[in-house]
Amino acid sequence: MNIPSLEIFYPGSETLCAIKEGMDVIRVVQQGDMRSLLMGYGLAHMHGSISVSDPTKLVNQFSQKFMQTFRFVPAPQNILVVGLGVGSVPMAMAKHVVDAKIEVLEISPVIHKLAREYFMFNDLSGNITTTIGDAFITIQSIEKESLDMVLLDGFGTSYIPIQLMCSEFMKFVKRALKSRAVVAVNLLRHHVSFNRHMKSMIDAFGDDIYLMECGNGITNSMIFFSIGGLKPKFPLSFDDQNATPIPYPDKQSFAGEKPFTLGG
Repeated sequence: MNIPSLEIFYPGSETLCAIKEGMDVIRVVQQGDMRSLLMGYGLAHMHGSISVSDPTKLVNQFSQKFMQTFRFVPAPQNILVVGLGVGSVPMAMAKHVVDAKIEVLEISPVIHKLAREYFMFNDLSGNITTTIGDAFITIQSIEKESLDMVLLDGFGTSYIPIQLMCSEFMKFVKRALKSRAVVAVNLLRHHVSFNRHMKSMIDAFGDDIYLMECGNGITNSMIFFSIGGLKPKFPLSFDDQNATPIPYPDKQSFAGEKPFTLGG
């Protein structure tokens, strides 16, 4: 298998594992203490990292931002995570709320295997379970009004699959939410699909929206949809404890957008 070198983009890195899945290559690479999951054949996109010496610490800013959901719901009972990545977010949540039930939906058995073998992800004991399959199908069987939190991080190689951006999927998510809940979404605000994706979510969840930018040159933004009038509160003991989600500054700009649907 001829796999392009990562030396240009990740100089000095060691490739611990490389697996071809469909048209993509999934790699585990290490640079010093940092171990990362990369996807893509040529220009590889980073899908999460851990510190090998301290694997329980959230090292990626977008992972840290997901923990801000506890500002809205401090003691959730049921959490759904769409998209596993390296598994650091569900592991951190399980450590923080030991009594919560955390279900992870992941489409790729390869990602699941690598998370377990290289990133210390543990769903064999404790309060985390993983379902392998398309989240669009799986979400339809989740009990109505059962979830306190939903974390949407279902990236493919470079962006989110259309079936996880469409209005139909969002309506299934909304059906599973309790009357007071929070939905956190990891997005690229400058992506061509951003406005239509936001419109799909606003139609389902309403326009009580909060924002956190990652900063430091990172293009990810964390969008929070508050269900039932929940407001973010202090304090938290995570990274970014001195920051809080802010009301979305220009949500009226989505009013004229056409939401994503499976029909086009």
